[in-house]
Amino acid sequence: MRVIAILILNITCALVQGQSQQLTFDQSKWPTHQVVHYSKANWDGSNPAMVSVYFKDDQWVEALKWHQGQPEATVVPAKIDHETFMVRHFKNLHCENGKCQQRGELYWDNEIDGFILQMGDQIDTVTNIPGYWHSYDFDFTSLMVAFLFKDNTNAHTFQRVDFHESEGQFKFGPMGEITMYYKGEKTFKGFKCHLFTINGPGLNNRGGEIWFDQDSKLLKGFKIKEPDESSYNSVDYQYLGKDQMSPEAWEAFKQQKF
Repeated sequence: MRVIAILILNITCALVQGQSQQLTFDQSKWPTHQVVHYSKANWDGSNPAMVSVYFKDDQWVEALKWHQGQPEATVVPAKIDHETFMVRHFKNLHCENGKCQQRGELYWDNEIDGFILQMGDQIDTVTNIPGYWHSYDFDFTSLMVAFLFKDNTNAHTFQRVDFHESEGQFKFGPMGEITMYYKGEKTFKGFKCHLFTINGPGLNNRGGEIWFDQDSKLLKGFKIKEPDESSYNSVDYQYLGKDQMSPEAWEAFKQQKF
C-alpha cells in the first residue's frame, strides 16, 4: 500500500507540474511598469482593503495592500520565474509613517532544492515544495501572471503553498491541490471574461469563481468562500483599473498610502 501511495503522489505531482509547462513566456505580454488596482473585502463588503500590483521590471512584481484612512500598509515584492511562473523570492515589508521595515524573506536555494526562510533572527529551510504552486495569501498574484501566458481554457491545477498553522507552529508549505474548470464566457463589470470555477482541498473545498479578461488575460476578480487570512471570513476581489507608472511614480504612490 505504501508503494502504491508513493506512486499516486508522484503521478499527481507530475500532472500538476505539467500545468506550468503548458505556459510559454513571451516578453511582449509582460506589462512592465503597469500597476493594476483591486478592491478586497468579505462577501458582505466588510473589512474593505485596496491592493495594487506593480510590474516593476521583467521579473519582479510588487503588491501593495492598505486600508483607506489607516497610516500603515504591507508591501510584498516577489520575483517570478519565467519558466515555471512560480515565485522564487518573496519579501514582506510593514510600512508606516513613511518608512518600511522588512519582516521576513523567502528565497529559493538550488543547493537544497527548496526555500530559505528568514523571519527576524530565525532562519529555516523549506524543502517540501510541490512542482507547481501559487500563494492565495499573495492574492493569487503569481496565478494572475501565469494566466497572462495561458492561450487556452483547459482545466488548470496547482498546489496552494502558504503560511499556515501546522502542529501548533506557523509554517510555510503545501496546503492542498486547487483545480480551475472553465465555465464559459461572462461579462464581468463591463468586461468580456473567461469564467472558471476554482476549488479543491487547498481551499478546504470552499471555493468559488474567478474571472480573466478574454483579450488581455488580466485577472478581473474572484469570489471565494474560503478566506486567505484570519482577518477575513471570505474574499471578494475585484478589478478597479490600471495605470502606467514609472518606478519613481510608483514609489511616490506607495508613500501616499502610508
